[in-house]
Amino acid sequence: MAGNFTISGPESTGKTYLSMRLATLCKGTWIPEYSRSYLNQLRRSYAPDDLDNIADGQLEMILRAHEQSTGKPLILDTDLLNILVWSELKYGKVSSKIEACYRKQPPTHHLLLQADLPWEFDSLRENPFDRAEIFKYFIKTLQFRQLPFTIIEGFGAKRINQCIWTMIQKSKFL
Repeated sequence: MAGNFTISGPESTGKTYLSMRLATLCKGTWIPEYSRSYLNQLRRSYAPDDLDNIADGQLEMILRAHEQSTGKPLILDTDLLNILVWSELKYGKVSSKIEACYRKQPPTHHLLLQADLPWEFDSLRENPFDRAEIFKYFIKTLQFRQLPFTIIEGFGAKRINQCIWTMIQKSKFL
């Protein structure tokens, strides 16, 4: 099984856990979410320009992993589409920098997580009440940009099995 698979969706849907678990199960390469390390180092609230820096950092991590790939799947905790969606939702616009980074990332299949897990507090999370609307926005964006995606829902093993089945099926075509 090879290919790039991005875990996408609203906050607090289990993206990090699921992406790490899938990388382990599939013996793939896990690419973490750059924004977590970036934002945890800030001593202030983030601003639109910070999203440009996050886009640069995320793209660098993705390209480095892609260059070093040994034919194993790349499992991304997030990618430039997530940053693009967040910029649109948070600030009502997307910078040319984020768009440029988005266009440079390798193709991926998005595993779009339904917001059906309970929201958990995290100091970086901002949207406990509008995850369903954010999920719908992801669908509209993926469709508008004509990107391949599969909706993943449910809990525990059901969610993991949906991802693995999708990865097996989609890797034949990537």
